[in-house]
Amino acid sequence: MNGIANMSVPNLNNLRNNHASRRHARAVFKMADSSIGRTSVKFLQRATEKGLQRAGKHKATKDDIFELYQQNFVNQQEATLKLQKEIKNYVACARAMYAAQKSLYETLERIYEPEWVGRDQLGGIKETLDLLWDDYLRKLNDQVASPLVTYQAKFPETKERIKKRSRKLTDYDGARHKLDDIEAAKKKDEGKLRKAQEQHEAAKKVYEEIHNELKDSLPSLYDSRIPFYATTFQLLYTAETTMHDELAKVKAQLTNIMGDLFERASDYDIKKRFFSTSTSSPDVVGNDHRSSSLESGSPKQDLYSVPVPQDARRTPSVGSRASSEAVGQTAESEVRQMEEDDDDDDEDESVEYQIPRSTPVHVGPAPHTTPSQNSAPDRPPKPPPLASPDPDQAANQANGNLPDGVLYRVKATHEYQSRDSDELSFKKGDIIDVVPFEDPEDQDDGWLFGRVSGSRVSGVFPENFTTPI
Repeated sequence: MNGIANMSVPNLNNLRNNHASRRHARAVFKMADSSIGRTSVKFLQRATEKGLQRAGKHKATKDDIFELYQQNFVNQQEATLKLQKEIKNYVACARAMYAAQKSLYETLERIYEPEWVGRDQLGGIKETLDLLWDDYLRKLNDQVASPLVTYQAKFPETKERIKKRSRKLTDYDGARHKLDDIEAAKKKDEGKLRKAQEQHEAAKKVYEEIHNELKDSLPSLYDSRIPFYATTFQLLYTAETTMHDELAKVKAQLTNIMGDLFERASDYDIKKRFFSTSTSSPDVVGNDHRSSSLESGSPKQDLYSVPVPQDARRTPSVGSRASSEAVGQTAESEVRQMEEDDDDDDEDESVEYQIPRSTPVHVGPAPHTTPSQNSAPDRPPKPPPLASPDPDQAANQANGNLPDGVLYRVKATHEYQSRDSDELSFKKGDIIDVVPFEDPEDQDDGWLFGRVSGSRVSGVFPENFTTPI
């Protein structure tokens, strides 16, 4: 007592708090033990009742109508899960189809050259296709996939209610059999009989409540499948029909454009473009290089026009009239000879991915002697054709100055923009290292493989855009 009296007030309060905490903890443990104990007892009773029913000693309560409803629910759940899986796959395939068609159309736009007929209509068609696919995918998600998810969400809750009904049925059968055993005993215990009757009535009430509820809800849920399936597929096929009808109109427009392009293919003949008198000289399909005369603002000249020296443009005097006539005849004969040579080359070689190589004719000073009427002016020698450099010869000539693996070097005479992933882009004046093809079978006539000096990016490029160094 003296020790307790001598304790300080805070220590006494702590002692009281600890004592109260221990009492609370004991109460919680007691309640937990009681709850766990009741659960364990029920689990043991249900297991015992199931075992007796399987052994044939106890008769289970049967309801054939409810079992039919339960089997219908199982079938309905499986069908809905299967439908949900297929709808999800269908929407994913539609999205993939949209992505594939969009990529294909973008490729069409890239390869469709600006001067071709119908080029200005492709942009509007692309916007129409995007709108059609966006609307179609939105309808699939909002009108088909989302309602199916909401409909399928009803099944887990109903499934749990069916499981609970099965447990309560086992409890009811156990209470019924226990009451039957007590009533059938020779020596009856009124206290046990009264308690058994109470347990039987309580179990029966709980079972019948959930049983009657499911007996009403299961048929309604099962019958709802018909309008739901009908609405779902009606919305699906309506959206699909609208999509295909509108797509057919757009595809018909594209078909007409391609038909017009086919009929006017001769208008874009590459030979006509090369040898026409236009001011541009297209070197490769889609690559137009303007002549230097246009860039400098000089008057328009023909692709194969022959430059005339300033001396020849002056008004000839009496003493120089003969020499001027010789110069004119020589220039005219050179032009005719070049045109004949070009015609012969066009018959033997394809002009695809080629540019015309034109060598200006340099007219030298005419001799001061007056030609006779019977003698024709001497024809200057025909300029040799430009041939592709021999890789082995070029490599031997500059082997000491080239890096390992480089056959020879060329200089870009025109700018070239790659039109495919394996092609090399370069600007006019770039130095290009020519290297062997990784696979000799990939080499095409008129194409080389290399990289711009100082760069690691390599690719194929047209040989006639360059000149050997």
